[in-house]
Amino acid sequence: MKAKLLLLAFTISCYQVFTQDLIAVQNGGDPIFYEDLSEAIKKSVTGDTLFVPAKNYVVNDTIRKELHIIGEGYDLTNNLGATILSSKNNTTPMLVLEEGASNGSITGIRFSVNKSGVYSRNIFSVTELNNYLIDRCFLSLHLYASNSLVKNCILSNTTIQAKITSVLSNNILVGNGYALSKCSIRNNIFLVMSDRYNSLNPNECNIDNNIFPPNYRIWYPVNCSLRNNLNISLNGVSGDNFGSSNFDSDLVLNETFINYTQLNGIDNNSANFQLIANSSFKNAGTDGTDLGIYGGRFPWKDGSAPFNPQIIFSEIPGTTDENGVLKIRIEVEAQKN
Repeated sequence: MKAKLLLLAFTISCYQVFTQDLIAVQNGGDPIFYEDLSEAIKKSVTGDTLFVPAKNYVVNDTIRKELHIIGEGYDLTNNLGATILSSKNNTTPMLVLEEGASNGSITGIRFSVNKSGVYSRNIFSVTELNNYLIDRCFLSLHLYASNSLVKNCILSNTTIQAKITSVLSNNILVGNGYALSKCSIRNNIFLVMSDRYNSLNPNECNIDNNIFPPNYRIWYPVNCSLRNNLNISLNGVSGDNFGSSNFDSDLVLNETFINYTQLNGIDNNSANFQLIANSSFKNAGTDGTDLGIYGGRFPWKDGSAPFNPQIIFSEIPGTTDENGVLKIRIEVEAQKN
């Protein structure tokens, strides 16, 4: 009996070592494991979920089916590491989303920085998608999608075009160039001062509860509603725009948040984007919650770990105790949606 248990312990231990660095593809049954992410994407079928462990992957793949890709997070300071996707040539998207990819999702991925240009953004959708989710990622994005949601991400150079309203909510925007059409833009933080065409360029958008640097100039909004935002001005207008209850402040960003001085504070986790204790922007949103990423419907999750449980500690002894019991200790960690 003990020999069998020892064999079981050895098997469990080997299985864990063997699978912890492999990509698991699952759709209700037993998982299938792959070493190569491109192969996993190619061989998966509609509705599959791909669990992608923390390490570096080089990909330039096209997705034409509903897939749910879940990494272990983008935080480089995480004890588990980060799931990082890079491009083979640094000029083309890591993932191109085409017809058939609707209803899919990408969560917990860090995309490496590509060269500038709309066609080199990390994720690029060619045809209109519907009901797509991008959550807790670090990326640049060109998304043509309706009824979709981008939340709790760190974003640069992003374009979202929608026929039916999509939502950009509770994100940190760290670069220039945001062309957004028919979007609800809520509870985001814009960290880089921009002017003219490098700033936010919205068309038929609802813009609520966001925080901008002082004197941030939104570039030619067209038929937009702007409510309860901090520090905005308009660089030209077109069509009918509506604004109410917006706030002007002389406070720079490092006087608005508990701790923020420069962009690298995002990556080393020294930044804290909670509003200072006596801030007049607490509970000042259209829904009675704070301005910025900790208010609204999708409050920021510190650490930005994916929602699925992650193994943070495991202890599997090589022998049983005096009663023939093999005591296995496994600790997991997850954040709520």
